[in-house]
Formats: sequence, structure tokens, C-alpha cells
Amino acid sequence: MAEDVKNREEINARLSSAIEEIASSTQTVYEAVEQVAKSASALAKAGQESVEQAKLLQEKNADTIKVIDFITNIAGQTNLLGLNAAIEAARAGEQGRGFAVVAEEVRKLAEQSREATERIQSTLNEMNKAVEGISKTIETTGSISEEQAASTEEITANLSRVTKAAEDLKKFVEALN
Repeated sequence: MAEDVKNREEINARLSSAIEEIASSTQTVYEAVEQVAKSASALAKAGQESVEQAKLLQEKNADTIKVIDFITNIAGQTNLLGLNAAIEAARAGEQGRGFAVVAEEVRKLAEQSREATERIQSTLNEMNKAVEGISKTIETTGSISEEQAASTEEITANLSRVTKAAEDLKKFVEALN
């Protein structure tokens, strides 16, 4: 009988120790998961801010493209003026030769301006596509972060229940002693 009591006390001590270890480990995991939840939430927020910045960049690119269109129109008009000046210089004959050279240079500058604006517009279009891709990637990352945050909250709630159950079990074992 004394040996049964001793065995029972030993079992209770081991059980109590195991329960304390479970409670301690669960609390450690709970704290780590809580930190992960905070990080996931911060990541989702940063992702949303990045999406907003990318949209702002797209808007600025669109504004720049409008300016480039305006410059392209000016280059086209300048080209027409150069062409008209060349026609008038041809009509003027020998006296218009100097003017014809100037008109040709104006047309060349207009053409160079048009080509430069086309290259700039092409580059901006490529940048817009890249920004759109980045925005989609950031949105996806944000969605994943939100899902992780929700999962982490669920894990935290479950760990909280496990911790409480371990504490209740420990109290029960202590009451048995």
C-alpha cells in the first residue's frame, strides 16, 4: 500500500511536470505565433502602401505621356512649318536658298524631337507594364499575408485553449494530491 501511494505520488509528480512543460511550451509557441501575426499584419499593410505608391507612379507616368503627346504634336507642327518654309523658299528661288537650309534644319529638329518622344513614350509604356506587374505581385503578397494573419489568429486562439486546458489539468492533478 505504501508502495502504491509512492508510485501514485511519482506518477502525479511526472504528470504535473509534463503538464507544466506543455503549458510552458504552448506559451512559448503562442508568443511566437503572436509575433508572426504582427509581422504578417505589418507586411500586409506595407504591401497595401506599396500598391498605392505604384498606382501613384502609374498616374504620374500617364501625366508624362500626355506631356509627351503634346511635345509630339509640337514636333509635327514644327515639321509642317519647316515643310511650308521649304516650299516658300523654293518659290523665292535663288533668294530663298538660305531660308531653305534653315527650313530643312527645322524639319530635321522636328523629326529628331518626334523620334525622341517616341522612345520616351515607349520607355514609359514599358515602365507602366513593369509597375502593373509589381502592383499585382504586391497585391498577391498582401492577400497571402492577410491569409497568414487570419491563420495565425486561429492558431493563437487554439493555443490559448490548449494552454488553458493544460492549466486546468494541472489544477486537477494538484487537487488529486
